Amino acid sequence: MLIIYLRAHLQSKRKSMNKNQYLPAEMSKILLQIASFSSAYLDMLPQNTQFSQRIFNISASH
Repeated sequence: MLIIYLRAHLQSKRKSMNKNQYLPAEMSKILLQIASFSSAYLDMLPQNTQFSQRIFNISASH
């Protein structure tokens, strides 16, 4: 789920930037590596609705 969010976030970030700005490919790779590494640990956390909503709200605000 985190990887899907990060991919969508990176795609929207690229679309919103003007021609003079860019997101380096290396930064995209690093963010995806962090997401794939941490997703295994996030799967071990409690999966109740309040916890999931809180994580989503934190992610959406960044």
